[in-house]
Amino acid sequence: MSRTVFTAFALAAGAAGLMACGEGVDPSSQPSIGGERFEEIRFADLWRPDESTKKETKTVDLVETETLSLEGSSPENVVKAYDKVLESQGWEQVQKPQAKRDSSWYGSWRKMGRNFVVTAHVGTPAEEGAAAPVEFTLAFQRPTKPDQVTGVDNSPIAR
Repeated sequence: MSRTVFTAFALAAGAAGLMACGEGVDPSSQPSIGGERFEEIRFADLWRPDESTKKETKTVDLVETETLSLEGSSPENVVKAYDKVLESQGWEQVQKPQAKRDSSWYGSWRKMGRNFVVTAHVGTPAEEGAAAPVEFTLAFQRPTKPDQVTGVDNSPIAR
């Protein structure tokens, strides 16, 4: 058998073997690369009550802040609702929901280098005699260390 014929036969056998590789294997049972460090946590994807109204959004350095208003609730209920939602999404509680001396409420959470703080207080009614809405602020801080995936240095300190 000539060397060329033998090489062609070996390549064909190898290709046939590769084509059959993986047949009958459940892809979800295979190990995968990635995990937590490849998850993207974006402020825009975090939960907001459906009935809430966005009042203001701003970004300063690495902190995105959004102020919202919600009718028919209390500051305590808003912050405790965020606690339940964030806990179900794997966020670690840093400051449990609690009242401040001025009767406002706050709580803070952390996940993968991101910090999230919710503060809520009774707002000013839109018109006299109307029920006062709850105004709450969501503050989302991106990591300050170099991002492990992109290598971008997110440090707010100028070098």
